[in-house]
Amino acid sequence: MRFFKDSLLTMEPKLLVKFCLTVSLIASVGGAFAQQSGRPQDEQTHFGAEVAIREPTKIPADVLSILREDKRNQTCLGDGESPASITGSWFIGSRIQLSANSDADLIVTAQNKCLLGANLVPFWVFRKTRETHELVLSTNALGLDVLNTRTNGYRDIRTGSATAESVRTVNFKFDGKEYRP
Repeated sequence: MRFFKDSLLTMEPKLLVKFCLTVSLIASVGGAFAQQSGRPQDEQTHFGAEVAIREPTKIPADVLSILREDKRNQTCLGDGESPASITGSWFIGSRIQLSANSDADLIVTAQNKCLLGANLVPFWVFRKTRETHELVLSTNALGLDVLNTRTNGYRDIRTGSATAESVRTVNFKFDGKEYRP
């Protein structure tokens, strides 16, 4: 602990400010984004690299089919392996209500370590239609929050990521077909 304290005291002021801002952002992505009001307690609205899925749900076959087509997921296949080798165990999902007039939609993130970055994880958001699920957002972030604000009837989504140099927050809004920054 003393070494850490001494290191902070000898840091250049600009570097110390960047360090403090990065630590603050990580704490904010990990905690402050989770503060949502007006939603049922059982619905998870905060997801992240260090956040466990509270009530995991099985990945439906139609969603798995879409995930198998994702080029990023295919990079984890061995030589000669087909996308059919990508199984539901690579992912973990959570039900979420994105629209007031829809069945439970789905947020999916990776469990396969090959898909995980140092502080970025992939997220896929699917909306449920009458017959199937549709991919409406695919992104990488440290954290993802489903907000209470709405655009075109669907809840807005905010993602956050951080590096030693910068902090990035992106708000996504539903344009009628998919989420856009």
